[in-house]
Amino acid sequence: NGQVVNLRDAYEDPRFDRTWDDLTGNRTRTLLCLPILDRNHRVAAVVQCLDKQGRRPFDAEDEELLRCVSGQLAVALESAFLYEALLQRNQELKDADARLRRANAELELVEQLERLISETDDVDRLLGEVVARACVQLKVDAAAIALAGESSARVVVHASGVGTRVE
Repeated sequence: NGQVVNLRDAYEDPRFDRTWDDLTGNRTRTLLCLPILDRNHRVAAVVQCLDKQGRRPFDAEDEELLRCVSGQLAVALESAFLYEALLQRNQELKDADARLRRANAELELVEQLERLISETDDVDRLLGEVVARACVQLKVDAAAIALAGESSARVVVHASGVGTRVE
């Protein structure tokens, strides 16, 4: 709620959650919590201190010191959040760049194939080029095109390091 909480006996306050104490076997005595505010004065986090040494309660001096610390923590948190957002945007840009490069490569392949189609009258050569370029574009070791005709069938295969053949 943005308020300072300074408990002289944590167990007397109904807001205190004893779960951690039960798990650890510790018994929290005193507790001091302050909000960490962002630049819009909204609560971004909370800093909590437990059990002041010497079994004394936290005092006004402790609250003021923690206020100073919480201001520095607010700056550190904002910097960390901004850095994280910057990293995320940078990754989004890298992903967009990769998609753009792939789309450009695909467009270039289509243009090359259109040029090849308009310049070639040898179907086997054309299919061999299509399969070979598909292997490069898709980054695969091998690909094939199977043609089924009324009286015969043939397969055009391209494999890295072997080349293209028609069967």
